[in-house]
Amino acid sequence: FSPGSAPSPSFDLRDLFGCSCNSCHRSGRPLTQEKPGGRRWQRSGFSNPKHEAESAFFTLRMEHRKGGILTQHRGEGRLLIFRSDRAGSIAKIVYSSAQNGVEGDAVAGTMSTVRVAATIHVLSVKEEYRGYGLGNLLFSEAMKRLKQQHSEAEFIRVSFYAEEDIRRHNRLVQFYLDMGCTIKKNGRIQFVNNNDGEVYRRIPMEISLDQRSSLPS
Repeated sequence: FSPGSAPSPSFDLRDLFGCSCNSCHRSGRPLTQEKPGGRRWQRSGFSNPKHEAESAFFTLRMEHRKGGILTQHRGEGRLLIFRSDRAGSIAKIVYSSAQNGVEGDAVAGTMSTVRVAATIHVLSVKEEYRGYGLGNLLFSEAMKRLKQQHSEAEFIRVSFYAEEDIRRHNRLVQFYLDMGCTIKKNGRIQFVNNNDGEVYRRIPMEISLDQRSSLPS
């Protein structure tokens, strides 16, 4: 995407630093003011000897993508965060949704209730960018988009697995709990051996979205 061109209908670009999300500024990491309504990250906060030639500051942007050859799930949406000075995303969330029923009978005069089932397939932030509220931002934005996409639905249930290794025991689960999620009742915790030699726990979790409610900030 070139800076001077207009985004296609399947893309929705936004400067993250116009965001008022408290968690993005909670850590107290160094920020330098660029202009009203915008900020630039000091590169020292993301130091990496491989990129010493890069500029001292960079901006982040978010892209929303739908469809395309990378789509693996019906009704899939993807949110990705990019650095302005480097190729490839540094964080992403992949989710999908579909209407799974309508309760009520118009003939009988009962009120119809549209229900939607959604799934989070991936939520990842590269290790050197963790602790800056990017996961919080992606999760909140995905939930907001699900509510907008299914504005006719009174009830949206979002399911997913919190997968964490021993080093992050309960940290990822606590992150989702802080976002308003719960561990599924009677859900079975799975233990998975990956090729990296680590043992991972997969904890089934969910969050119910009501059009009248808002997510924790």
